[in-house]
Amino acid sequence: MKLKKKKILLVGCGNLGINLLGVWKNNFDLTVAEKNSKILNKLKKKKIKLIDLNNPTVFDFEFIILCVKPKNIEEVGNLLSKVVVSKQIIISFMAGVKIEKLKKLFNTNNVIFRVMPNIFSGIGMGVNGLFINKKVNTEKKSVEQIIKPLGRMIWLKKESDLDFFTAFYGGAPAYFFLFINVMHQVIIKKNFYIKDSKSLIIKNLEGTLRYLETKNLSFDKYISLVASKGGTTEEALNILKKNNALLNLFNKAIFKATKKSESMGKKVS
Repeated sequence: MKLKKKKILLVGCGNLGINLLGVWKNNFDLTVAEKNSKILNKLKKKKIKLIDLNNPTVFDFEFIILCVKPKNIEEVGNLLSKVVVSKQIIISFMAGVKIEKLKKLFNTNNVIFRVMPNIFSGIGMGVNGLFINKKVNTEKKSVEQIIKPLGRMIWLKKESDLDFFTAFYGGAPAYFFLFINVMHQVIIKKNFYIKDSKSLIIKNLEGTLRYLETKNLSFDKYISLVASKGGTTEEALNILKKNNALLNLFNKAIFKATKKSESMGKKVS
């Protein structure tokens, strides 16, 4: 017998929402609430089911997933507080906005989960941090079924852990992209076979990932396998590692991003 698909309302379909939609649309009975006209036209062409939160005719969803920007949550909370019923599970993908604030905005005692994905969740290869502030084993298993198609799941012990998780794992793809771009800029500046440079850098990245999968070594050991003593790679690494400059700079960057996540929630009244 064919299992009934979970009924999900996805509120907000910007960059994050559209990525998640690509994974979820074939696994669940999905409806989208979105007010941006350009996005709505794209969703209509893809034959995605839509709902107007200002005038919903039916509201029988099992799960409500919030993918809106924190600055818009008050408007969304006002609309949803009029239609959400107690049996529905709310899952927030918003950075910084704590569960207690969401309960206040929604005027509800519904079970609320928080999830922090990253862009790779849209291809089923994300790292997703999850948090719930009370024991709800049945609901927890249901939420895991929704998040599992997005990639790896990590349950966090404290809600405050989501701020660091957002800064580090949520932003990790951008940090990787930045370093790859830095490598590419070096090639451009040197004017060294620029036509092939992007594909060659990506090939090196693919090899790095494959190599990591075939062996189980410390990162220092991996580095030592490439950097022979007195060789050219060691010379470059001496610059990158001098006075822990790169490590200290990255630590500072993650600290600032963590504080930003904390402040985003405080701005929501």
